[in-house]
Amino acid sequence: MYRSYFLPDPTALETPLLPTTVVIALDEKDKACLVRQDGMGGLKGQGGEDIIGEAWKAAEGRVRELRSILNESCQ
Repeated sequence: MYRSYFLPDPTALETPLLPTTVVIALDEKDKACLVRQDGMGGLKGQGGEDIIGEAWKAAEGRVRELRSILNESCQ
């Protein structure tokens, strides 16, 4: 999260500029196997529940994309 922006999958150049990072890892059943926050920042006007919800939706979308790519490559 940078200032008032949510950056899903920040690059190696963007990451050091972020006051806060949230990592969410989902298993094959879309259950959380890791939720981690580094840093003390946040997004102006958003509470922790809103931020985690947004990050969770982004993680689910990324997992769907990656599973699709993996399934195509295994065929």
